[in-house]
Amino acid sequence: MSKHVTAFLASLGLLVAATAQGGDEPPVRGEGTTLPYLQAIHTKVHRLWTDSFLAMADSQLAKDHPINLPSRATGLEVVITAEGKLAGVKVAQPSGAADFDSSAVDVIKAAAPFAVPPEEVLSDDGKTHVLWTLARDDRRCSGVSVTVKTKPLEEAIAALVAQGREKVAVARMRAADDKDRQAAFTQFARAWLDRYEDDRELSLQVAEANALAGDPRGADRLRRAANSSDTETVEATEIARALATLKVPVCPLLRESFAAGFAPEAIAEHGASPTPSPDLSDKEFVKRLQIHQGRARILSLLSEGADGACLSFAISVAKDRSAKANHRALALWGLGRTDSPESKAAVRSLLQDHDPTVRAAAIFADTRQGVGKGAVFRLIPFLRDPSIAVRSAAAVGLVRAGGEDILPQLFQIWKERDDDFFAAVAAELADQSGQASADMLVRLLRKDNPRTRLAAARALAARHDDAAAKALADLAKTSDPELRFLAGAVLDPESRVAAASAPKGYTWTESFLALARGSGKLAAVDWALAQFPKIEPATRIYLMGTWLVATRPKN
Repeated sequence: MSKHVTAFLASLGLLVAATAQGGDEPPVRGEGTTLPYLQAIHTKVHRLWTDSFLAMADSQLAKDHPINLPSRATGLEVVITAEGKLAGVKVAQPSGAADFDSSAVDVIKAAAPFAVPPEEVLSDDGKTHVLWTLARDDRRCSGVSVTVKTKPLEEAIAALVAQGREKVAVARMRAADDKDRQAAFTQFARAWLDRYEDDRELSLQVAEANALAGDPRGADRLRRAANSSDTETVEATEIARALATLKVPVCPLLRESFAAGFAPEAIAEHGASPTPSPDLSDKEFVKRLQIHQGRARILSLLSEGADGACLSFAISVAKDRSAKANHRALALWGLGRTDSPESKAAVRSLLQDHDPTVRAAAIFADTRQGVGKGAVFRLIPFLRDPSIAVRSAAAVGLVRAGGEDILPQLFQIWKERDDDFFAAVAAELADQSGQASADMLVRLLRKDNPRTRLAAARALAARHDDAAAKALADLAKTSDPELRFLAGAVLDPESRVAAASAPKGYTWTESFLALARGSGKLAAVDWALAQFPKIEPATRIYLMGTWLVATRPKN
């Protein structure tokens, strides 16, 4: 570089134009919000390039100097961050004069930082890519344009979410074809959870969602939450589900906590020792479990199964007639998921308990899918129980145990008048796949109660069989917007998108989950994308997590 140019560049930004340039510089061109942005960054460079560098070249360099050749022009690739900082600049089209090219590069560096770029000029990498021609002739520095660089859709979605550009990601997915949109939404769900993995308020929920989808990254966070006395009862149930999916037993975690003096303030008043007990015996462990004030939370943590001393604790609570009915029911819920002779015997012994809440819980715990005629014979008498909770549990148990074969024999259930009864039965029919269960759901769709009809529609939407698809085809003709949405698997694309966009809020989350489980995944995606801006982060995590669970490849 010549000494003249070096001296000039040392004072860039301080010099005033020495002479006027000949001819008018062409205007900067662009459309929409891109034009004001290009004009803004051009203004900063114009002062240094046209008003200073070219003016200096006119006044201080000979006319035949290589820099003053009228045809001289260099093409630069300029990269600007989302904050307006210069990320990089390089010569893409050399001018033929090294001094001219290096001066152009230095001008861009000196002009930085630039205005914050609008969304419209950002590429998928979160940066603005500018092509800039700096010329010696009347073009000067007006040749500036933006190139928006895109990635393949699924790759782009992950990058956009990581950058906090969900609106752009959603718009890209809504514009994609059906196949690409569904695949991209899975990537969107994964990226959304990744973004909040370390969020102070939402990290536990993300860990739960990840675990249910088979991702163990949040396992340590779940273990800590299981040991925390601050964990709410409802939260404990979700933690238990997540840990069970990862095959992490809860009882050893509880034992470790109690051995370390877990929540001494909650047990000291009962005379238990709050001091650490490295060699905590089973007897002392069960004693601490029994007198702990957070019994409901502990039972919720054991809701996916118990073993060892925790199994003894759960059985003792379930059989304790002086215990709260909801505590006994929670204990039975966990015993129903424990595959041991002791748990099965305890459950069977409580089928005739005096408390209807406990009887209903025992029925649920005793009935497993496809267990056969023995369970059916035990359950039929409960259809005449005076408690609606027990009758509902019996009906659900019969469907679960007997499957399609038992349904024609359940004529007695149509005498019921309670809507909760039919909603519970409909939910269980979602796991069937034959004509008899589909016919029963169609019959439930004819009920007057909106909740019953909605439960039946969700059950049909959650299925994959032809009988359900035929029933959904009739459902597509309904005037009820949510029921029509649930028929999304059989709607044409235009009608499907219209149905998914119908609600003004996002109160259809359970219907989304039903479609995600079944054949209407595209309708679920269309709804989530249409409603996404209205959904708060916690609900988004719930939806994204359940989508990943529903679409998780089966081993």
